[in-house]
Amino acid sequence: MLQSHSYCLTFSSLVREHWDELRQLTTERRYSRNQVIYRMGDAPDAVYRVEEGQVKVARLSSDGDEKTLDLYHHGDLFGELCVCGASARSEQAMAVEPTTVTCFNVTELRDVLKKKPELTLELVMFFCARLFECQEQVATLAFDEVHERLAKELLRLSRLPASQPGEGGIELAGSLTHQELANLVKTTRQNVTMIMNQFRRQGLLDYRRSAVRVFPERLEAYLNQSRL
Repeated sequence: MLQSHSYCLTFSSLVREHWDELRQLTTERRYSRNQVIYRMGDAPDAVYRVEEGQVKVARLSSDGDEKTLDLYHHGDLFGELCVCGASARSEQAMAVEPTTVTCFNVTELRDVLKKKPELTLELVMFFCARLFECQEQVATLAFDEVHERLAKELLRLSRLPASQPGEGGIELAGSLTHQELANLVKTTRQNVTMIMNQFRRQGLLDYRRSAVRVFPERLEAYLNQSRL
């Protein structure tokens, strides 16, 4: 499991322990497929937890070009930078499929964190873990070839709690298109399609329209061979 997701689960368990005090700070919202949860420039007034479905967080350029920052599933927190005092959202969040989220009002959440050091510590650890993962992503973009970036991203997605073992491999959470994978590894859809076909011929993964199944040990061996 990725570090930030581990701390998401710990933070969520602490929230449940203090639910009598915290539930007045929360609202539950449901979104349909492709519905925007918040836009760039919106007031950062809430932290979100995914209860069901899948959320895509992305940056948009002035000409409408989209770069996916990450995908979030059950138990994941997103929109957390509002706790740090950001004046406006710098990214957009959208439901990839029918999705339910819990929203924590940020002003009231800050007041609770002052009184609950155990919650504060887990949230700080979550921030640290997510910062580490961002640094890893920057290094990958700077130093790795596209096929290595895609192999690493598939491995990362396979370690998410929402991904499930199946037929000798790991079925990735959600229904990922080649365009979404391309956005995650910062390349073109055509490159992803070409490399995914190569990976399938090499037995590193299998995919169909609705699902991608990867074989982590084979992908690890492929990456180790690429580094030689």
